[in-house]
Amino acid sequence: MSERNIEPSHHPRAQEATKLDALLQAVRVGWNDVAAGRYTDVEDAQLEDFIDQLGQQASRRKWDD
Repeated sequence: MSERNIEPSHHPRAQEATKLDALLQAVRVGWNDVAAGRYTDVEDAQLEDFIDQLGQQASRRKWDD
């Protein structure tokens, strides 16, 4: 019989719980930013350009660090 690497059933659930906790924390941070006025209102027609600019800024920061 061949051996298989079988994870305990609780392991995937623990990973899901960790991901969910991180997502909920990000949501809290996001809503706190909105409540404090830390956001940029973007028109639908400008959304793609805005996202491209964010990507460019993120790339520059990554290489500047």
